[in-house]
Amino acid sequence: MTAANYDNTVAVLIAAAITAGIYGYIPAVMTAANDDNTVAVLIAAVITAVEDNKHTSPNYVDWKRILTLVLTAVKVYWVLTTEAPELHGLDAPQDFRDRAIKWHEDDQMAECYILQSMSNVLQQQHVGMASSMDIMHNLRKMFGEQNRTARHIAIKGLVSTKMVEGTLVRDHMLKMIGYLNELEVLGAMLDGESQVDMVLASLPPSFNDFVMNYQMSKLSMMLIELLNHLQSTEDL
Repeated sequence: MTAANYDNTVAVLIAAAITAGIYGYIPAVMTAANDDNTVAVLIAAVITAVEDNKHTSPNYVDWKRILTLVLTAVKVYWVLTTEAPELHGLDAPQDFRDRAIKWHEDDQMAECYILQSMSNVLQQQHVGMASSMDIMHNLRKMFGEQNRTARHIAIKGLVSTKMVEGTLVRDHMLKMIGYLNELEVLGAMLDGESQVDMVLASLPPSFNDFVMNYQMSKLSMMLIELLNHLQSTEDL
């Protein structure tokens, strides 16, 4: 696993751990250096959380949040955001055929995760649908109002969260990452630069020098990388 892919996976899994309440795994996965075993353990823990929170009609938002993180961690979420490629004939370029086959294989896996995580009643209603995207589209029609309310609450929580002087920057960052991830799951997309800007704006005056240097130097970091730098600044 490359360093960039590892950082992306760790970011997803930390957010999943926050969402699922598996806080005990966060320090281990943050300090692991390219440790695929740690990542595998956390994926298993989050999948267990999905099993323990099967989707029934009242808990759609919580279910969707955890399921999305699991599908991302096991690298099949992309089928929910990408239309099915055509299954080209043997005369088509190999990369086109490979992509189509990959999509259909990952879609089948995503369907299994989605259906397994539903109550029996909802499962029976969605078995046999053409794709995982169709299943999620139907669920959005059934429970969309819950999604809209949860998005409003998450936005309000994000913009009102400010770090208090004397508290740990890690705790504050994990809270911010949780809100940002929740908004992404709920359909309110923020690009990486905007996410970092919101985090920097939430820091107390003791981090003013760091923020000024970040902006003047035109730095660019992922949230996990930013967290590491903020912790180093906190220790000075």
